[in-house]
Formats: sequence, C-alpha cells, structure tokens
Amino acid sequence: MTWLIANRSNGYYWESTKTTAMVILGLTDYLARSGELKPNLDVEVFLDGKSALKTRFTGKDALKLDVPTIRREADALRDSVHRVRVTAKGDGRVYWSATGRYFSRPEGHEREGRIGLNLLREYFLLQPVAKGDRTVYRLAPMPDKLKPGDVFASRLTLTGSDWRYLMIEDPIPSGTEFIDRRESFELENSPPW
Repeated sequence: MTWLIANRSNGYYWESTKTTAMVILGLTDYLARSGELKPNLDVEVFLDGKSALKTRFTGKDALKLDVPTIRREADALRDSVHRVRVTAKGDGRVYWSATGRYFSRPEGHEREGRIGLNLLREYFLLQPVAKGDRTVYRLAPMPDKLKPGDVFASRLTLTGSDWRYLMIEDPIPSGTEFIDRRESFELENSPPW
C-alpha cells in the first residue's frame, strides 16, 4: 500500500485510468480492514521551523475532500531550501503531500508600429436566464473561481494583416471539460462572433 501511494504520477493518479481504478479497488479493501478510516490524532506542521498548521483528525475527517492546506506565495519561498516537518500524536496515520503550482502573468505591452497578428482570448460565464418557456444564456464576467457545473464560453478575436496559412488552437483551460453545445445554447444578446 505504501509503495502504491508513493508511486503515483504527479501525485494524483497512476499510469492509466485502468491502473488507477485497479489501485483504488485494492486500496479500498485495505482501508476497510486496516482501520485507517478511524484516526484520532493531533497533527502539527512546521515550515522552516515555525508552526504553520495545527489540526485534529477523527473518523469524521477521513473521507473529507476539504483537507487542511498550507499555501505560501512565491515571494515567501524565494530561498532554495525549505524544511517541512509533520508531527502527530494519537492513533492513526498522517498522509501529506507538497505541491508547487506556478503560472506567469505577462506584463501588458504597449502596441508599437504595425501589428502583423494579434489574438485576443476572452472567457465569459454563461448565466441561465428564463425567457418564457425557454432558457437563454447571458454572458457574464468570469469569476475568480468556477464551481463544478458552471458553463463558460471562450471568444477568440483575431486581427492583423493577411495570412495565407494559419492554424489557431484554443486548448481548454486545465480542469475543465469540453462540450460543444453551440447549437443548443441561445445567447440573450448574441454578440457578433
């Protein structure tokens, strides 16, 4: 079991969906017999020698999706080496992981001279609005966080000089699912796109 947990791809899954399903079935049987779903312990996490989190785990917490999390901004982690220490008192086992996430925010640039090609990507939240016996959708500004089930639209605006050959790909954002519903979505005020 320890080997299976330690040998995940990116910490979330195994080699394939089939392998992941088989591992989860095996781990489910293990958890039913091991008693790990009934912890009773106090946990403290130290980051660089300073207490960063204190919490208690009981059987009610074993299957929670909202787990205690420590987040640090990049500016707080400028040094190259950081130490994490986890202490536990009581019955049960503590599982923890560390993940680094980053993205770049390019600075806005002034337009200078002639633009050969310019691509603008915009995202909108689709809010359902009842119009008599049918539902239409209103384009709303994209919130900071999406919830499961939210539907959004992307709009690409391409400007520039003539191009003979051009291929544009618009990959869907990470963590979303693509559903092509152009024909089944009616917008309240259809924009020119």
